[in-house]
Amino acid sequence: MALTKQRTVPRLKRRPVRLVSGKFKDAAFYSPVYCPKATPAENIEWRIRWRTAAMLDRGLQKALRQAAFDDVLFWFNAFCWCSEPRKAEKVWPFCTWPHQDPIILAMDKAISDSEVSQSPIDVLLDKSRGQGATWMYLLIFLRRWLRDPMFSAGLVTRNEKLVDSMQDTDTLLWKLAWEIPRLPKWLLPEGFALAKHRNVTDHTLANPENGASIVGYAATKDVGAGGRKTVFAMDEFARFKLGDDYAALDATQHVTYCRFVVSAHKGDAGAFYQMVQHKEDTNAVRLTMRWEDNPTENAKLYRVVHGKIFEADPRPGNRLGPADLALISEQHKKLKRRGYKIEDKLRNTWYNEECLRLGATPRGIAQELDRDPKGSVAKVFDSETLKVAKAEYARPPLLQGTLIYDSETAKVRAPYVSQSDTGELKLWTRPGLDGEMPFGLYVVGGDVSAGTAGDYTSNSVASVINKMTGEQVAEWTSNSTIPARFGYVLAALGYWFHTAELIVEANFGASCMKILVEELMYPNVYYREVEDVGHKKTTKRAGYWMKDDNAKLGLFETMQEAMAEGKFVARSAALYDECPEYEWRGGRIVHIGSTKSDDEGGKGKAHGDRVIAASLAWRQCDQEPILDTDEEIPMAPPPGSMAERLQEYDREQGQSGDPWLEEGIDIFDRGRVLLGESYY
Repeated sequence: MALTKQRTVPRLKRRPVRLVSGKFKDAAFYSPVYCPKATPAENIEWRIRWRTAAMLDRGLQKALRQAAFDDVLFWFNAFCWCSEPRKAEKVWPFCTWPHQDPIILAMDKAISDSEVSQSPIDVLLDKSRGQGATWMYLLIFLRRWLRDPMFSAGLVTRNEKLVDSMQDTDTLLWKLAWEIPRLPKWLLPEGFALAKHRNVTDHTLANPENGASIVGYAATKDVGAGGRKTVFAMDEFARFKLGDDYAALDATQHVTYCRFVVSAHKGDAGAFYQMVQHKEDTNAVRLTMRWEDNPTENAKLYRVVHGKIFEADPRPGNRLGPADLALISEQHKKLKRRGYKIEDKLRNTWYNEECLRLGATPRGIAQELDRDPKGSVAKVFDSETLKVAKAEYARPPLLQGTLIYDSETAKVRAPYVSQSDTGELKLWTRPGLDGEMPFGLYVVGGDVSAGTAGDYTSNSVASVINKMTGEQVAEWTSNSTIPARFGYVLAALGYWFHTAELIVEANFGASCMKILVEELMYPNVYYREVEDVGHKKTTKRAGYWMKDDNAKLGLFETMQEAMAEGKFVARSAALYDECPEYEWRGGRIVHIGSTKSDDEGGKGKAHGDRVIAASLAWRQCDQEPILDTDEEIPMAPPPGSMAERLQEYDREQGQSGDPWLEEGIDIFDRGRVLLGESYY
């Protein structure tokens, strides 16, 4: 709806005439005459006029109070405010958007109808993120808390921290406590004092005049047990823990006749997903809020069909101009690299920018904005991104064969690689004549399997990336190497690539990590990080701990974004082929190969593969330096330098440290030993 010019608005008379605007027959006072809201400035100006007039006019106070109690949309647009921390102006008059009006009316009607009929009327609201739904049902409850004797509402969140707080502005009861002081005093209950009648510990808000109450709960199997409520609202229901969602529904079913289940999508499992997927099998009132209907987000909509842009916004002033088309063209290039589907869906520049934000993924956008639960059950990796990156970067190895290393010290030795087309090691760089790898900073990522050599056993994998160029330079794979022996392989690769940093998934690789840390004492192993005040620091626990699917998703999405942008140049064609094997099922990231395994090496805990190894290695390439580490990362000396020759002499002598300096021998004497007297 285009914004209209500001106009002179007549004052509301002492006893407002009931008007039935053409759109909402239940909104008696909701009209541009009695409640102007074309712009926030116009609405505020109007509010100032009537509140000033009402200060000395009890009849006008009574009329306005009655209008708010009779008309829920008048209540919102005349009395309510909202907090928006993201904007320069943090406090705004609540001028409802067109797509909010019917939702507010339907919610309020559901409460009234359930009271009158004394039969269940639930509301299922499937929404895009950021449509104001939480504020809407909270303010509906607040109006009834002011108006209806013994009204009783329950607010259910996924954990207790989100119920109420004196400081946290995201909690539900904080929002109500913030709203109440902004209402006229003559609208508040007789004898009400916020400090007295709000109990943060018990999560309650009491009306001392009429006995109404609003109570907050965490999602448990005992929500509201033994009590009775006029209405329950379950906030962001899809984010409840699996099991807690069904428990909350079960506990509240016989406590109230009316429940609001409000959420954007989050995964393909749980009660909310099932209710939306099978909504025809419930008797709930089904409501939808789309970002495409939000006037602050839906300007200049268009759709791409067969590569051509078709405008989809008939409103005046919303045609796409040359500047818009140029911006869209640039956005589409980036979106394609990030794996987004461009065609056959409504888009605009606002939506494109949301897709391009840091950390945004096609899956996340599908859930949060498109209300598409199928977006959470698709492949974790985008097929188009993989296709483009594989065509551009995948290469046959320059050298393939078996890695030759000392079985005790884990140091590579001549001939370094025994060439074979079936060898475990693939190299996309060549060692020099002396067997040394080109100078660089390298990271080795590792994932451990059981090594049982079964037909379905996954591989133990080591992936080597040059941190300076972002290029994958080596990959080692085997499904017959036991975890302890794999530790030697990782150390050998690490030493060969200039004492590279080793980062290995440690969840089920204890024996591998023990070999690396305790037996071989490899000097550059990744240690787990913890958050400290203002920064991260390392712990004493070696290896990367994959604590949950969010950690795994973070690794995968970071690597996929780097692939799309050309920052990570993956050479292994098999790596690209394995990425699509990860899918979302039942709210979990599942490797489809491991679900089909007939031997224990391919199932669950003992699963290892190229994707995990490469994403771990890229994680360290993409990381900022970590503070408070207990050891320095050794830097490889330049090829042919004095430092390199001294380091080689140490290796030949089987020594560590610097025994000459420890014994007080002059460094120049050490140089004469290596280079000969003629050097001086």
